[in-house]
Amino acid sequence: MGDKFECRVIPAKASNTHSYVTRKSFGVVARILPWNSPPGTLIWKLAPCLAAGNTVVLKPSEHSSCSTLDQMDLLLDVDLPLGVLNIETGCGATTGALFIEYREVEMASFNGGIAPGRAAAGVAARQMKPYVMELDGEPPQFELADADLDLVVHRLLWASFRLAGNPTPPDRAFC
Repeated sequence: MGDKFECRVIPAKASNTHSYVTRKSFGVVARILPWNSPPGTLIWKLAPCLAAGNTVVLKPSEHSSCSTLDQMDLLLDVDLPLGVLNIETGCGATTGALFIEYREVEMASFNGGIAPGRAAAGVAARQMKPYVMELDGEPPQFELADADLDLVVHRLLWASFRLAGNPTPPDRAFC
């Protein structure tokens, strides 16, 4: 998909003006990876960065860095230019902060626990760097006290019925 990025002019409503979209890479992106499923997370985080024209510095969890180092050996065999993909190992509390603070890093991403994510966000904020985080692997869902859970289940079932090609909604009593 890397060759599908495009810049385009957006029609403007006001006369004598125009709007346009440009795509620009960040440059050096720091990616801090979690201890769980490091190979999958590595590719999931790495592919979009490289496709957008960034260079990447990875910091695997100190609890699972061996699998990331092994995967790096495989990635180096694909003839990426020297310096496009880098790795730095170390303990999160010390290495992670230095990793984000480094002046060449233009953007940071963190996957992991809430406390270290909060600390990393503080470092990124002080540096005025864009920062993306996913904490504890939980989806951002919550239930309000007045939520109609029966209605939610009914609508989810109706959506799955439609996806299965059934034009008739399920009876609400079925839920």
